[in-house]
Amino acid sequence: MRIEDSEIGVAVADAQSRDAPSGEKLSSDVPINVELSNDELSNDEIVLEAVEQIYSVAINPDRYDELVDLWLDRLEPLELDIGKFESLLSVHLSRAIDLVSQTGELSSGDQADLLALELNKDPAASLVVTPNAHVYTLNAVAARAYGVSVGAKVDDLPFDATSLMVLKEGIADALETSVEFIVRLVRSDTGRAVVIAVSPVMAPFVAEPLVLIRSSDVAWSDALDKLLSQAFGCTAAEVEVVRLITEGANVDEIAAARASSEATVRTQLRTIYEKTQTRGHAELVRMALGLAVSHKAGVDGLTDNVPQVRVAETGQNDGSVSTPFPYPEHRHYLSLPRNRKMSYSDFGPQDGHVVLHLHDYFSGDVWPTAMAHEAMKRGMRIIAPARPLYGGTDPYACNSAPFDQFADDVVHLIDHLALDKIVVLSRALGTSFVPAIAERVPERIKGWVGVAPGLPVKEVAEEDIHSRPQKFILKACSYSNPILFEFAIRIFDTVRRKFGPKAFMKMIVKNVPEDMAVLNDATLFEAIERGIRFSGAHGYRAVHRDLKHKSPHGWQWSIDNKIPSHAVIGSKDPAPRIAQAAGLIAAGAGMKLTIVEDAGFLVFFSHPEEILDAVEAMHFRNS
Repeated sequence: MRIEDSEIGVAVADAQSRDAPSGEKLSSDVPINVELSNDELSNDEIVLEAVEQIYSVAINPDRYDELVDLWLDRLEPLELDIGKFESLLSVHLSRAIDLVSQTGELSSGDQADLLALELNKDPAASLVVTPNAHVYTLNAVAARAYGVSVGAKVDDLPFDATSLMVLKEGIADALETSVEFIVRLVRSDTGRAVVIAVSPVMAPFVAEPLVLIRSSDVAWSDALDKLLSQAFGCTAAEVEVVRLITEGANVDEIAAARASSEATVRTQLRTIYEKTQTRGHAELVRMALGLAVSHKAGVDGLTDNVPQVRVAETGQNDGSVSTPFPYPEHRHYLSLPRNRKMSYSDFGPQDGHVVLHLHDYFSGDVWPTAMAHEAMKRGMRIIAPARPLYGGTDPYACNSAPFDQFADDVVHLIDHLALDKIVVLSRALGTSFVPAIAERVPERIKGWVGVAPGLPVKEVAEEDIHSRPQKFILKACSYSNPILFEFAIRIFDTVRRKFGPKAFMKMIVKNVPEDMAVLNDATLFEAIERGIRFSGAHGYRAVHRDLKHKSPHGWQWSIDNKIPSHAVIGSKDPAPRIAQAAGLIAAGAGMKLTIVEDAGFLVFFSHPEEILDAVEAMHFRNS
């Protein structure tokens, strides 16, 4: 098909008539998508081919590599006047951004249909509600259990007045904080207590704020009794206590139901906490609710907060329950100056060795379950502040310097929690924020460990050793063309929203078999997927804000830095991190470099032992 025959061709034809030299019209006899050399095409024709590719990628993000190839191999050598280049393509980039928005979103009806399909996989009574407390969609179990349908009010649910007020407060809180809440309600028709999980909906196809309400209105089966006995070694009496908890009973109600004392129930609960490795009533309720609904099926991907519990084939509680960390109860908020708030996660022993985790731009602050358990076993307390627009952290003022502003936010957190002897653990882009923090509180920092770190380059020419997609992003930044840069970032976000987290990650690491193996590991990918949702809570805006500013702490700071530093990099990392680290060391930087064999960019997930060993060594350095 010739380009003039398509909708894209109309845009290209407009550009041809507008941009042709006076008195001359560019030929339309040659299809623009024919591969010709620079000698055979005029500069204008190559630029018009770029226009075609821009629109093509907006509609089909899978063709992103073709745009990168055209840009780097054919437009770059032309050395066009940047001013003319921007004015020629900016209008098309703006239109393409509009197309990206349209093609990446689903209609409200499509969203409801997809949500209904997911909810009907769930044996628990589950419904999705809007911010104004109306039922958006629900599954058949909820329709039968509560006697409501789409469009009904939350007030129509069969709970008493106090419970309805608590539920509506939970909906508002989930929307405001992006955190799950567990609430105990009482049915008005039976007087029975029901445990409800209230969570923000975080599916890749949902564009508007919605809340998932998922209840313990699910039949308890003998299979669950056996599962608790085999997986956690619970006695029959302890299994009964867990069942009653799942149904919403409190300690005195359990004691009455079992004709025992409250002291006996509390003793049983302490034993249950120890066997299940839960640390309190709220976490046990989450685990029990997850077991109650996931032995048959679970809602796949509607929320990153409802646990999907898996048990090892050995039947032993060996840390194989795969819900990634941090859990909802690990998430907190800190009030900051100018009426801002910062979200942060905090898990591990409160008197443990402090690890300040600076998250990367795609997998957030999430840790695979086994790695988190191992870190806690080694006595590490993991604290991860979220940068603006990640999680629930408020954005800065428009004129703020992001590196300095975030460093100030982190210092507020360090003071608030009275932290000292800190090892900073940064991942990828999070490394850019280390220098400003270290400059403010050097006396509290014991050292820094960078995992697949984003390190500075000495000269712009060194950017040539980046992968081609990365180089394209860097070029977009260096052109100081905000429209081109936004387009490049939004294409990645469109893939995430339209095709899901795995397609998004494959776009980043598709040429690295070691990283593809990580994506194909269900347990590890569960952690990555949850991190992507954390990072993508505000669409492309968070990473766009991170990348569009260049750190003021560059090559020379890394050379002069006196804080003990250790870079951990996979041998198959597609970015030039090993070369960058080696260059810094050769120039005099006091940095240790560990190259992890058979690991790529996702070394944090594939080789947790090497990461934790580096952090542990830094903690005990000169101590």
